[in-house]
Order: sequence, then C-alpha cells, then structure tokens
Amino acid sequence: MDAETGVEHWRCDLGSAELTRRLPAPGPPYSYDYLHSSPIYYDGHIYVGSADHHLYAIDHQSGEVAWRFSTGGQIRSTPHVDSERVYVGSWDGNLYALDRATGEQIWKFDTGGQIQGSPALGVGNI
Repeated sequence: MDAETGVEHWRCDLGSAELTRRLPAPGPPYSYDYLHSSPIYYDGHIYVGSADHHLYAIDHQSGEVAWRFSTGGQIRSTPHVDSERVYVGSWDGNLYALDRATGEQIWKFDTGGQIQGSPALGVGNI
C-alpha cells in the first residue's frame, strides 16, 4: 500500500483462506489457531509463512512470488533472514535453513514438536 494515500499497489494470495478451521479443536494439530507468521522484509523481498505449508518470498515492488518452499505443516513461525539464508520453523516439527536467493533447502533439523516460535541467530548458532 502507498504509505501516504493507502492505495493498494498489489496483493498476494498466501493460500490460507481456503483452510477449514475447527472450533474448538479436539487435539493436535490444532488447526483452529489464529497465530500467523509475520512478514519480514530483506533486500527487496518479503518473506512470510502460510497455513498452506509454504514459505513465500515475494518481490516487494511487484507482489510476484519469487519462490515458495513447501514443508510438511503449517508455518506460523516468523522467518529469520540474513544475507545468505532464511530460517523458518514449521508445524511439521522441523527447522529449515533455505538459500535466500533460490528457496532451496540447505538443511533441516527435527525438533520433535510443532514450532510456533521464531528462530533467532546469535554467536553463529540458530
């Protein structure tokens, strides 16, 4: 949106609108949740997770999807982005490291449970 006028420049569908939510959820994976990944801007792209099991990299000028990466679960974690990688957790229990330019998986780590929190980088560790 234009910061001064509020006019919409573009819109990107993250595929979450068509998911059915159950109230209340009887148990995991708790698909009734209202937590969402927050968008992160870095070097011309916006990175955001979706309930459709994808992490999206969106061109901030055009709104076009540059790439998307599929996980085995909803992404409620806000990604951490640096000059080379994007790190994000998924409800499939994995923490992923992706190539920032291509979205290709570099590695994943199985935490043994759903990830809702956002990764942080410090002293060379995620």
